[in-house]
Amino acid sequence: MKHLFLVHSNITDIVAQQIVKQYELPVEDVIFLLARNQHSNFKNKIKFPYSHFPIDSFKVSFFFWKNWRKLKNIDNWINELTAKQAFHFYTPQSGMNVFYLITSHPLCKGFSYIEEGLASYKRFKQIKNPKANSKLRDLLYYINFKGRSKSVKHFFDLDHPKLLDSYGLSELSFPDLKKKQIIEKPFKNNKLNTKAEAENILILGPYIEFGEIKKEILLEALGELFDWMFQIKIDALNIKFHPAQDESISINPILDLFSSYKNKINFNILEDHFILEKYAFENKVDFYIVISSLAIYANVSGNKVYSIAERIASKQSNYQKHIDSMPFFLHDIIEFI
Repeated sequence: MKHLFLVHSNITDIVAQQIVKQYELPVEDVIFLLARNQHSNFKNKIKFPYSHFPIDSFKVSFFFWKNWRKLKNIDNWINELTAKQAFHFYTPQSGMNVFYLITSHPLCKGFSYIEEGLASYKRFKQIKNPKANSKLRDLLYYINFKGRSKSVKHFFDLDHPKLLDSYGLSELSFPDLKKKQIIEKPFKNNKLNTKAEAENILILGPYIEFGEIKKEILLEALGELFDWMFQIKIDALNIKFHPAQDESISINPILDLFSSYKNKINFNILEDHFILEKYAFENKVDFYIVISSLAIYANVSGNKVYSIAERIASKQSNYQKHIDSMPFFLHDIIEFI
């Protein structure tokens, strides 16, 4: 039996490696499929050749025969990858065509969800799921993928016949799934820096890219955060951008904002593959976020988490729904500023 893990973030890499270790999966039978330019130090890994955002490798089309060729190619890819052996697929989510094409492969004997962050702690109804499509679109999907994918895809497909279980770091993970495996936390709470003053890290995300926050609102809220930091004499701030952020859409405007505060705060950009979760367990850090799954791991590791989400909602009322959809326990561990 082969074990294929879809790894697209630091936390999915951490969780996947812990599953392999804790359940003593034979390393030679495990393959990490690295998506979104994710890096991993796991031995057996390959670059995942397919994507679903911003470009869908299996976009539905009136030229349906093109997808028939793609179906044949992905089936051949799976056969070669697994040496035609049965496999277990581990994935953070199911809201993508490539998920259905992998799990509908005859060699797939089942799949499991693995923790990927905030979404893993939300109830099904709290996650934005697509509405029903027209009968024409349903028919197009059926013809394009020979019945192997759906026109309406949910982030978590709770009724999928091949769903086996889920793997999370807490009993609070995957609240709508009855069968779940709780894995041991991969890091020990061992602070390496014992100085009284904490480091400061701002975690950003693709809020503008995903249409969640207007650019001018985000920049205004960040400016207010920097003014507040300057007032309380925070003069150094580490910045972690998200892999899905685009330079022209959000990164460059934020960098321009940094420049306007360079005489007040020293900004340091962390590298793309900096592992925040591991760093949180080993260092004393104050984290600044909008809404982020890092709040969960930062709190467990004994660090403080501050958020500007309510500040943004006061300027853009429709953002309040994102705060309301947060897992209930996050409200108790985040200090809104």
